Amino acid sequence: MHLTLACVPNDTRVALTGQPVPSISRSLYFDRFTDPTLEKEYRRNYFAEGFKAHTSAFHLKAWQSLIDSGALKGEILYAQLQSRLMVNMAGGVMENAGLCLDRFGMPYIPGSAVKGCARRAALAALHEWCETGSKPSEPDNLFTPACAPFADPAQMLAAIARVFGWGEQDWSSAKTQPSKSIEVPRWKSDFAWACTPTPIEPGQPAPAAPLSPYSWEIIRRETAQILALDLGIMVPESDTAPWKLLPNFAGSVSFLQGMLVEVAGLAHTTTTPTTGALELDVLTCHHRIYYSAKDSSAPRYATDDEEPNPVFFPSIAAGHVFALVTVGLGNCPAQGLSSAQSWLAAGLSVFGVGAKTAAGYGWFECSPQLSELVSETLRRRTLAEDQRKAAEEEIKAARQREEMRRQKLAADQKKLAGMTPDQRDDYQLSELTQDQFRTALDCFQKKASNEQQAIVRALRLPKDSEGSRRAFWDLLKTKAQRGGKPAQVEQAVRALSKQMFSGPEGRMP
Repeated sequence: MHLTLACVPNDTRVALTGQPVPSISRSLYFDRFTDPTLEKEYRRNYFAEGFKAHTSAFHLKAWQSLIDSGALKGEILYAQLQSRLMVNMAGGVMENAGLCLDRFGMPYIPGSAVKGCARRAALAALHEWCETGSKPSEPDNLFTPACAPFADPAQMLAAIARVFGWGEQDWSSAKTQPSKSIEVPRWKSDFAWACTPTPIEPGQPAPAAPLSPYSWEIIRRETAQILALDLGIMVPESDTAPWKLLPNFAGSVSFLQGMLVEVAGLAHTTTTPTTGALELDVLTCHHRIYYSAKDSSAPRYATDDEEPNPVFFPSIAAGHVFALVTVGLGNCPAQGLSSAQSWLAAGLSVFGVGAKTAAGYGWFECSPQLSELVSETLRRRTLAEDQRKAAEEEIKAARQREEMRRQKLAADQKKLAGMTPDQRDDYQLSELTQDQFRTALDCFQKKASNEQQAIVRALRLPKDSEGSRRAFWDLLKTKAQRGGKPAQVEQAVRALSKQMFSGPEGRMP
């Protein structure tokens, strides 16, 4: 299928006219080629073709290498998607496919969504503590790890404030005004909500005794005192509102975007799909007229005689593993990073992330067993990759050595072509290593005549001369004093030298 560019801007149309979809970036396809007028099968075909568009995962390896090297100086949480995921749905599913796709076409989870998920879980865990009056401690309670490090709610709220930051509104005791949809006033501050038991709805019997000894007023004052001490702010004993002395704070932990991890074939609770795989999903409205009519002519009841209206949209396939990294800012304590990871794990497991979580989308598993399995898989893959690279380097080095040997052989042959026989013998002898020459000298009497003469010439050269082997001759004379084979070799060398050179010149050094 070739791309139809009726709705594409002129510059992109000129550049990509006639290009097949697999050759076009998936991110570009969904971002620039959208057509909101598409419906039903046309819309479905548009997304189905987009799944074939080009993607690249090479940057994921660089990202994982950065994590493994410890360069980020943070904590990492591996989370496996247990159901389909939809993020970035607020802008409409025809813009960038309703998903967060990076420039290479790979899905990711924005850092803002990661931080929001962790913060929601932290406050929900604190709310359960304050509402029940006891810290969650049951093994099967997913909020138990989130509350474990803290002795009381004030300490936990202080940790939440340090990690996520706060503004003036967070310390407010203001509530919303009742409305038709909200009969009971709600806190405007989620800090206040977290530290206060759920209000009794109208018509419900009041409890015989307070369910919790905690209250927002007490926790707020104690938390503000803890934070003021951390910041070096002096709080007078008579001050009943220490939170007013606190400056706004942006938080001490940075939540990076959730990136995919390449662990193809990993089978845990869910088998991993092809990295970056998208799947087509559908939402069918059975009462379009009933929901869309806005005037008095609207039908009073939703009947079953309306034509269903299926709406297709893409989603991230279940089974993907994401790496979620939290990095400390400034003097963030180690406990802050650890708590952030614990809250994030709870948020992904309890609330999920992205759209339609109430319908089962966007839920993750973040168990220690999964983390160990992913880490071991990545370790083995890295080891295999290192071994593969080492083997390739060895093959490359062997080829280079062979090429150098071949080039040297050709050069030697060219050089030898213009030499006399004696010069060729001397040159070939000069190419021998120290061990090879020592062996040749030991077998001197078995060598051919021309080889013997070359050895004698090398032994006679001064030590600073090119091709000289004088050191071997000096050593041979020392050994010859004890007799045996060295003495025989010495005598043979001296005799040949006298034959090669007449008169006093024939004496060996």
